[in-house]
Amino acid sequence: GFTCAIRITARVMCWGDNIDGALGTSRKEGSLRPLRVAGLTGVRQLSSSWINICALKFNGRVFCWGDRAGFGSKGGIRFHPTRVPRIRNAVSIAVGTYSSCAVKRSHRVVCWSNPEFRIRPKRNLGKVLSLQVDLENGCAIRVTHRVVCWGTNFEGQLGVGRRPGASSKPLLVRGLGRVKALSTDTSTACAIRLSGKVLCWGANDGAVGDGTYRTRFHPVSVPGVTAARTISVNGAGACAASSYLQTWCWGVNSVGEMGTGTLVDQLLPARILGVR
Repeated sequence: GFTCAIRITARVMCWGDNIDGALGTSRKEGSLRPLRVAGLTGVRQLSSSWINICALKFNGRVFCWGDRAGFGSKGGIRFHPTRVPRIRNAVSIAVGTYSSCAVKRSHRVVCWSNPEFRIRPKRNLGKVLSLQVDLENGCAIRVTHRVVCWGTNFEGQLGVGRRPGASSKPLLVRGLGRVKALSTDTSTACAIRLSGKVLCWGANDGAVGDGTYRTRFHPVSVPGVTAARTISVNGAGACAASSYLQTWCWGVNSVGEMGTGTLVDQLLPARILGVR
């Protein structure tokens, strides 16, 4: 794996494995120490999948590097940051393995992808506040604070029931209410209502947080989490933080990733002590 970070100087540093050019350098070997990504300045946001990464600059332009960096049939591996053409005035970005998107200042969304990715959102996303893109799915929060999702639905990722199996048309996720934050992984998603309540849906190895391993085709409430402000879903687990500096985590705990002091799966949210 690899890690990248934005310094206070708005430059980017990366370290770790350099397979497929993830470190933004043409050197073949990885690095145990942070390396500066040359030629990239004025960066305000980073977003990545497991094989590529994109940077949003303060001027609203987007640069990407790594494998399948989103340049169509001429994509391949980019060892150095390469500007994504025709993207201007972007205010946020979301990167997936095969498809990436940017939200523009006008709240409109523009996406780019590789030919392998055949389920892209049609142009009826409407005006969007933020969005998430994963392997074969995407979800967005509209300016109305309602959530729509598109892509494959084999494990309930769209939150609309068992059908359809896939949709390039963004579908409204009912039962969520008005949402302020959203996080998705390959097959699981969670959202925070304006009230701070958390709901999750999709494949459930524990990441849905409802006390079961049952796949949820519609959003279900995650008990015990209050006044949530941010949330992150990653693999078979999730964590949420509140406005009162409280943190909860739930999901698979085979190597202690839940921070509970045990190796027992945490199917309901556990308050993580010592994190403020």
